[in-house]
Amino acid sequence: MDEPSQDDAKPFRSAEAMENQSKTTVLDRSALKGYFDRGAAKAGKGARYSALAAFLPNNLGWLTAYLSYALTPKIAFPTYPSGASGPDAGIYDLSPPDGRALRIAIAGDWANGTRESWLVGQAIQKADPDLTIHLGDVYYVGDDTEIAVNCLGLNAHGHRGVRWPRGKRGGFALNGNHEMYAKGGPYFRLFLPTLGLDGHKQTASYFCLETPGWRIVALDTGFNSVGWPLLGVLPILSSIRFVAGDCRLEPALMDWLRDDVKLGADSKPTILLSHHNMISAFEAPAPSTPMEQIAPLMKGKELLWLWGHEHRMAIYDRFAAPGGFSFHARCLGHGGMPVLQAEPNPAAAPLAFWDQRVGRARGGARYGHNGFAMMTLEADKIGIDYFDMDGARVFAESFAPQGDGKLKQTIVDPGVLTDARR
Repeated sequence: MDEPSQDDAKPFRSAEAMENQSKTTVLDRSALKGYFDRGAAKAGKGARYSALAAFLPNNLGWLTAYLSYALTPKIAFPTYPSGASGPDAGIYDLSPPDGRALRIAIAGDWANGTRESWLVGQAIQKADPDLTIHLGDVYYVGDDTEIAVNCLGLNAHGHRGVRWPRGKRGGFALNGNHEMYAKGGPYFRLFLPTLGLDGHKQTASYFCLETPGWRIVALDTGFNSVGWPLLGVLPILSSIRFVAGDCRLEPALMDWLRDDVKLGADSKPTILLSHHNMISAFEAPAPSTPMEQIAPLMKGKELLWLWGHEHRMAIYDRFAAPGGFSFHARCLGHGGMPVLQAEPNPAAAPLAFWDQRVGRARGGARYGHNGFAMMTLEADKIGIDYFDMDGARVFAESFAPQGDGKLKQTIVDPGVLTDARR
């Protein structure tokens, strides 16, 4: 597919204007301009997208933008109206009208405006899914400009914007910690109104997708993920529990899970989505508060849990969570950010497979492979195919519910991933 031209740019006024108009506007206030300028310097004169190297951990230029929001109040948590039902309550009927299988493309940590994110987006679009879901994080701080450029496709400062792809029936996006660095307003105000299913807009950062055989529930672990101003985002201090955010689920979200979704009240198999990871064999995981909060609702259940946050792809064996439930974890945080290589710690989490390949070299650095997952929902099973940004399948598996409430995993194709169990 051809790369977008400058003529494809849309102006930035509001989410509606971004979707409906066609004249390019250069923004007056743009913390991102400095990031793009630095990225262009690294990528070479005339770069069309911000360079991947600009997003490496040692590039702290984003702190300037973060500090401009650090002492401002965060948005009030948007919820669904009391007494609402169906899409108005964030519960969407995903059942296909013709009974065929449903295909959902999922990627995390994608929205940084790099060529890699554009390639992943193009691979998703080419795969022609019914629905797309972004697992969260708009870089660097999820402010108005970054939502416009990295999610809605605005061209600015000589760099091409990248638009989150939608499926035939729509798309959704979760909330991450980076959206909350700008206090969440732009994510809720500008991005969500462009998303939804079958004409029903996404109005909150948590939602439920229902089919006769499966339930997909998206959680908002990002809203309470940012701790003390500045201290909570510094790597050396962010692991301290009382300094960093605890990722706790808001009371209204917990009430919704219990009273509206009725999570765990029946035998329907469940797939959870969140931005933050609950376990990791590579880095210190995010706080386990959400896992502890849902435990009473999921006691005795086995589920599938997909997340991002950690910039890699990883497949975990079944994990027995405190509180009496278990899950199969999948990390999909390799949507667009640099995938840095690291040796896993098998004692920290039950890692089964991970993508250890070194991909293309850019800006003097070598990165792992970016990519996404395609989930296919059928009445009696789901299949998940994992692709890299070139559209090559790197792993495939399926899950089928069992009569005892467990999930049976089948490895369809081990692909090119490294088997951590050998």
